[in-house]
Parts: sequence; C-alpha cells; structure tokens
Amino acid sequence: MSARALALVAGVLLVACSVEQKPAAARDTTPAALVDTAVATLSADTTAAPLARDSVVLPADTGVRVGADRRPRFPVIFSTSCEGEDCETTFRAFACAPVDLHASPTGDAAVVARVSRGDSVDVRRTDIHVLRPGMIFVKQPIILDSDPDSDTGDPIPRGDTLRLAAGDTVYLLQYLGLGSWYYWSRGKLTSGAEFWGGPPDYSALGASAMADTSRAVARSQPLTEKWWLVARGGRTLGWWRADSVHRLRSVMQMQRWEDYCPGVRAGEPGGPPPPRAAPNASPSSPAPLGARQRRTRIDADRRGSFLLG
Repeated sequence: MSARALALVAGVLLVACSVEQKPAAARDTTPAALVDTAVATLSADTTAAPLARDSVVLPADTGVRVGADRRPRFPVIFSTSCEGEDCETTFRAFACAPVDLHASPTGDAAVVARVSRGDSVDVRRTDIHVLRPGMIFVKQPIILDSDPDSDTGDPIPRGDTLRLAAGDTVYLLQYLGLGSWYYWSRGKLTSGAEFWGGPPDYSALGASAMADTSRAVARSQPLTEKWWLVARGGRTLGWWRADSVHRLRSVMQMQRWEDYCPGVRAGEPGGPPPPRAAPNASPSSPAPLGARQRRTRIDADRRGSFLLG
C-alpha cells in the first residue's frame, strides 16, 4: 500500500475515535406486574388508589364449557352468584383487617387498591370460580324424578327426570342452599337435592350429610374461590378473594349472626353493640333512695324544707 493510502486510512480511524461514545440506554427489567403495583402505591393518608373506569376487569359468566369428550372444562365462573341460605351478591361490607384489591379476579393480578382496617365499602358483585369439581360416584341405577321438600321431606316433582346408571360420575359444582346443588351429569347442567351419601363436610356447607352411600357416594367436594367486586363512593376499586378468616365481612351477616371482628370491644366499629341498660332503669331518673334517706326526706318535708346534698 502506498504512503498516501496509509495516510488516508489513518485519518479515517482518527476521526472515528474522536466521536463521543454515548452509553446505551439501560434496559428496564422490572416485571410489568411490579410496575402496575408501584403506580398504584398508596400514600400514608390514602386508602384507595384512583383508578380509571376501565381499570378493573369484569369477567363474564362462562357457564359450563364442554370438551370433545363431553366433560366440563375448568375453571367455571358463575358471576353474580353466592352460596348458602344467606346468599347475597350486593351488600355493605366492613374491613376487619387490611385487604388488597386486584385488577382482575386472579391471584396473580396486580394490586390496584387497598382497603384499610375499619373502612366500610360496597360489594357490587360476588362471583364463584369452580377450579375443580366434586366427584360423585353412582353405585346403582337411579331415577331422579323428584326432590325432597327441605322442611317436610315430601317429594316435589322435578322439572326434568334424571336417569343415572351404575358407574356414572356426577360433577358437583356449586352449593345453592337447603341441601341443593348445581351439578353436571350426562352432558348437561342441572340442579337438585343431594341424593348421595358420605361423611359430613361442614366447610362445604353441609355437603354429603346423608349417611346412606348405597346408591351414590361423594368422593370429593368442589374446590372454589369466591371473588368480591369492591367499590366505594361510586368508584370501582378492585377484586378481593374471600378468605377463611373473613378480613372483609358483610355488615348484615355480622349483625345477624353476631360475627363481629375479633378483638374489637363493644361499641367500637366492627364490634358488638354496647351493653343495654337495665330494663327498668332510666338515665334521667334519680337513683332510688335508701330507707334512711327516705325518712330524712319525709322529715324535711314536714319542716317545710328539703334536705339538699
């Protein structure tokens, strides 16, 4: 290479090295869920993060979806639904302990608001998510053309007749109340009273309370999650998954069953009402006089004056 060419190459390299090298922008490796949570971080004097109207996801009622094998697919979502005889889907609630609210009714959804202990909120809707069904094994042929009355036990004709064969499996989905359930059998969703037996399961609201397992037996109970859509002041805050310690409680249920917040004294918010006064006592009436006081009062009246003090 000629001297002139070498000089030209050296000049190009010198210019390239003199250009300022800017460092590459740092890559944000923070997970999106943490970013969402950080955005909704609450200040010390705030109990709920402000949310846009469409920030909270409202899943639809999925009903029962069926695969090619005619078996239901899970999870199944029953929206605006609840269990038991005291079923309520909209109500006033009280926080016995702090609770986190999620953007959607899933455990891994971002926390978008928080309710402090002692706060009151409105529950706009309660959903039941059936994650796994209960299993009822049929031992002998059964024809279900009636259900027993919950009070008298008298047979009440069913709207449909359900015929089960030995070896059938009934998928138990949701407890309705008074011994009745939603269940899936022979390719369709139906409801009716328990016709199977098994050990009592009080956590499942009295499921399988019958001892007779000759016709059908409960092998398991459904695994469910209960989600409450929480609002306050007309603004939707988020979803709370109901827990076994009832951090958030229905005010009506607290009063009806005296199921108050633990550790709260009488007369305080979330606690039992203050004790009532004695039946015949009146706060405005003076305390009854003793025998000696009555005699002194009478003597004073006779003298035309009253004993004071």
